[in-house]
Amino acid sequence: PAEFSADNVATYELPNPVLVEANDEEEDTAASSRIISEPSVVFARETWWDALKALYASQEVDQDVGLVTLTSERRAAITQRIFADVRATLRASVYWLTFLHLPRFFEALFDPKKRASVQPSLMLSVLSIGAHTQSSELKEGAKGREWALKLAEHAHSAFQASMNSNWLDLGLVQAAWVKS
Repeated sequence: PAEFSADNVATYELPNPVLVEANDEEEDTAASSRIISEPSVVFARETWWDALKALYASQEVDQDVGLVTLTSERRAAITQRIFADVRATLRASVYWLTFLHLPRFFEALFDPKKRASVQPSLMLSVLSIGAHTQSSELKEGAKGREWALKLAEHAHSAFQASMNSNWLDLGLVQAAWVKS
């Protein structure tokens, strides 16, 4: 089982992957040494923030995420837009996120090393609410509601991915509460 300390949630680590040895009959011994049975989530944890910025950029220019290129200026502008959407969520109702320690939450988002510990589904759920609150007919309208739905779908996918990869922590519980 994983080591978990309620005093320091940031130190939560996944349990070591279970190693499964392949049968000698399947492949020759050189090619079938050891197979890890759990998927690696290190790459997803390290790149979710960039994927979020690419998702925002694709929405701005109405292109596929894979076709979007981000300059450093555009990355900064998109980051500002992301934080504006988080602020919109907080302005709409502070009570929605009272279970979050906001200084720690924003500290983790601003620090690239700590950002890998933030659950993408939590951030996407918060952004979905922010986009939805800005989607009245006076502001974003139907396009904003479609964007909020897209963010909610990505939040659900990220939630399922975290569950499937055994990335279970307090942030996932918070994401479940926000997305429900």
